[in-house]
Amino acid sequence: MTVDRERPARPVRWTALLLILIAAAAARLWHLRAGVPYAVDVDEPFVVDHALRILKTGDWNPHVFNYPSLVFYFQAAIQIVRFLWGALAGEWSSLDGFSIAAVYEAVRFATALIGVATVWMTYEIGVELGSRPVALLAAAQMALRPMHVRESHFALTDVPMAALMLLATWYALRAGRRGTIGAYAWAGAVCGLAAAAKYTAASPSSP
Repeated sequence: MTVDRERPARPVRWTALLLILIAAAAARLWHLRAGVPYAVDVDEPFVVDHALRILKTGDWNPHVFNYPSLVFYFQAAIQIVRFLWGALAGEWSSLDGFSIAAVYEAVRFATALIGVATVWMTYEIGVELGSRPVALLAAAQMALRPMHVRESHFALTDVPMAALMLLATWYALRAGRRGTIGAYAWAGAVCGLAAAAKYTAASPSSP
């Protein structure tokens, strides 16, 4: 009879991961509304306003290329959902009444969730490399990494880019293990998405 030695450790491991993710969420959601809407991060209005322009004009061409377009489109999708939710709840009846504070709260919340997902992806990379204890340690460090926690409070491009780069790393590791065309195609596609979030993701010097 074969004994699964991993089974007794699984509940402890999943509990530890859950606690790490809760800590990551708490750190990123705490004071998420700070500065909204008049004292936001210096670069936030550029991204948020161009995404909002898509809603108001229906033109999905951002007409600016300081950043690639992916985050503009992502934020526009979040803003559409928030606008429709608010309209159904009677908060506003037209885009002219769409509260800019509600816009910032929605896109910042989405960015914070991406930050939490990044912690989970850090764990998965550690597992892919073959060490679950190290994976938990790495996830715990990412959960409370000061710069990542700080950037997860703002509706900018950095956190989505970091998440996509980690996802690309995970897919690349899987592709190396599986050796299939499909696995390498997925890894390449996610690399492209990371570059579409921020140009520096395509730089050889990117972490």
